[in-house]
Amino acid sequence: MPERASDEGSFLVTLYTGSRWNAGTTAEVFLQLIGQYGRSKFRCLWHQPSPAFQRGSIDCFLITTKKKLGDISSFKIRLNNDGKSPTWFLSRAEVEDMSTRKSVHHLCTDLLIKSVFFLLQKSLHQKRCKKPQNSQQIGKTGDLD
Repeated sequence: MPERASDEGSFLVTLYTGSRWNAGTTAEVFLQLIGQYGRSKFRCLWHQPSPAFQRGSIDCFLITTKKKLGDISSFKIRLNNDGKSPTWFLSRAEVEDMSTRKSVHHLCTDLLIKSVFFLLQKSLHQKRCKKPQNSQQIGKTGDLD
């Protein structure tokens, strides 16, 4: 499952863009996971011309880390503010540790502009995520070095 043989952590991140008018973004989206043992590097989740983060979309990404992060407690999102529609309405986010199947989620009600920090809530029950029927993509992320 890890992208590189030396990677120890593996997470499925599912991001839900809201369905209200202008909810999608043309900006590049960067994500950092924060866990009990450390944090990942910021990862670029999307580059033009990929159709990610459009209004009403569900986008899934496999994030691998060199070290185990432990239970994920929060994450940070950064936008580069490029394009005609640089803001983004993130409706909700889910992060699942692929080795333990523990998942955490966050409901969001704000329009994202530049950089945002989110505290995640543990799911009341663990469940295996079904692939959404209208999911646009599952992408691997690259390091931002």
